[in-house]
Amino acid sequence: MVSNTSDSSDEISHASAGPAASEGGLILVDVSTPAAPIRRGTLNTAGYAYDVAVQGNLAYVADYTAGLQVLDVSDPAAIIDAESSFL
Repeated sequence: MVSNTSDSSDEISHASAGPAASEGGLILVDVSTPAAPIRRGTLNTAGYAYDVAVQGNLAYVADYTAGLQVLDVSDPAAIIDAESSFL
């Protein structure tokens, strides 16, 4: 779950979005209505997205063989690579 609790519209709020990692990459889901989640954005990463953590507008994706992917999720419909590295 997203750890950011800011009310800023420029940042993901833990009350309205939840990130998920999958073999298809990163998925951002609006869970403000838990009974009716809405997919807000996706990004297919190079490897298998094993885990994800979000701080502010950045999602840190553990992408198995592709390494750490740092993604800018400030616009869930247009997720971009902020900085990635293989550790």
